[in-house]
Amino acid sequence: MIIGLDLATKSGVAFGCAGSAPETYQIVFEGSHEARLLDCFVNMRRLFKSNQPEFVGIELPIMGGKANLRATMLKTGLVNAARMAAYSLEIPHEMFATQTLDRHFLGHVPKGRQNRKNAIMRQCELLGWQAGTQDEFDAMQVWDYAAAWHNRKHAIASLPLFSASKKSSKHIRAVSRKPRFGTRFIKGG
Repeated sequence: MIIGLDLATKSGVAFGCAGSAPETYQIVFEGSHEARLLDCFVNMRRLFKSNQPEFVGIELPIMGGKANLRATMLKTGLVNAARMAAYSLEIPHEMFATQTLDRHFLGHVPKGRQNRKNAIMRQCELLGWQAGTQDEFDAMQVWDYAAAWHNRKHAIASLPLFSASKKSSKHIRAVSRKPRFGTRFIKGG
């Protein structure tokens, strides 16, 4: 069992075994800052105890932009509350940067928040994964990377190049030959 978390005031949770479609739900944390952090810790500890995950993946909050100090403190606090819950139960866990998640799940880092959200939702739907909210779709992206991180056999099955998409084999060949990281292809015999 792998658990993926996208933590914020409205948090997404995805869980399941690597290689299967994850199940999802949303948690909404309300009340004072302290009440939200305590609620997160209690909910995460309950989730971890009842599911006994092998590994927990947590998306690092995006810092900067329009977020104020209070919002930034809440996001980092929620992440740390979940980490403490995992640590208290001796469950291996890791935090993942948004750009790393995007490169793994989408094959690129989309520009703009809404473009990113739409791309994640489309990729989940291509894989046959359904969710009720955008937070749950985001959690599935975290879950997928956490599953690949913990179980390398799962890694290739969900990469955009190998997902069950409607792309033609001609498009896939073109993508797989695209130079990356300064690599040059030289025509020759």
